[in-house]
Amino acid sequence: MKLLYSINLWEEFDDLLLGSEIIKMQNKNSNTFNEIKIIAQSGSEIKPNKEQLKHVDEYYKVPMLKRDPKNRAQETFEKYFISMRILSSYQRAYNKGVLYNCDFAIVNNADSWVLDINKIHKVLKDKKINESAVSLRIGKVLGTNIALGDFVPYYDDHFLIINIKVCKKLNLFNRDLSLHRDPIFLNYGGFHYMLQLYLEELVPKKYFNAYTDMSESYNHYGERSGMVIVPFQFQKDLSLMHANCHSFKKLHFLRAKMLEIYRLDQFENTSKYIKKYNSKKIKIVMEREKCFFKKNFFNKIMIDIDVFLKKIILKINILKEMKNFKNKKFYNYPGTNTLKYLQKDKANLPYHIAARID
Repeated sequence: MKLLYSINLWEEFDDLLLGSEIIKMQNKNSNTFNEIKIIAQSGSEIKPNKEQLKHVDEYYKVPMLKRDPKNRAQETFEKYFISMRILSSYQRAYNKGVLYNCDFAIVNNADSWVLDINKIHKVLKDKKINESAVSLRIGKVLGTNIALGDFVPYYDDHFLIINIKVCKKLNLFNRDLSLHRDPIFLNYGGFHYMLQLYLEELVPKKYFNAYTDMSESYNHYGERSGMVIVPFQFQKDLSLMHANCHSFKKLHFLRAKMLEIYRLDQFENTSKYIKKYNSKKIKIVMEREKCFFKKNFFNKIMIDIDVFLKKIILKINILKEMKNFKNKKFYNYPGTNTLKYLQKDKANLPYHIAARID
């Protein structure tokens, strides 16, 4: 199996070096894939140096979009440009995948890393993945009385999988993106809203696949956090990690420990990074295949009380809605399976708690 691994970034060039080294050197040692080609795509005028591109086969500077006074999005041009830059990266990753004769392309961000390529290789061998054109991680935004359906989908842009053969057969990526250049709710949903529009317009339902809902993920305190991606997310079942170290510098210490747990310190730059952020002042709890910051005792008590009260309120709301759930099921209304998803997700913390930085 041949893989095209595409990394989106702005100026996170050190993350680019580490992320590309981790996946390239893992494969060199294990021969999990026949070949991995790595490309990187950035919209910044600043260029990475030769060392930062050491494991990258091709670097691409995404050109700046021209301003269009007729476009509503010009009021928030910077956010709009970021969205269009990332959307265009999927088409470029597909084209490079075809050029290099790859089976799949994975499009990712520089601060998200694959810690075990054997697990992602297993994902790519899945029957559903091989039948689909595009597969991605879709979280479930839940509530006790959602009238539109069982959940509101959250389209995540990390670790997006493109099946080169199926996309080529369907001629998917020869589509004009102009339909997505005048978004109505850009301020509301940002890029994830744009991604949803783009994929729903681009990919036929039969060839669209959500390969995980991220419900088994953990945050930087070792708590179940589900689809909460910021500032830190570790999806243990697939060994996928996201750490927004650019905004939250303390996460460098946690990320370094994660690399050590996965024995990635055998690689040159990764080893240097681990040594740089090895500090006894930062209290980190080590467990099998994961680690997390030690919680402040007072904050832990306050969080436990907050979570306990919210669980009681959720149970009360579910009891109140039981008749409504039964009616939905009887009449086959949207939202029939909401209760099932709520039960599955009950171990995960609410966003404002899971994403906190103490």
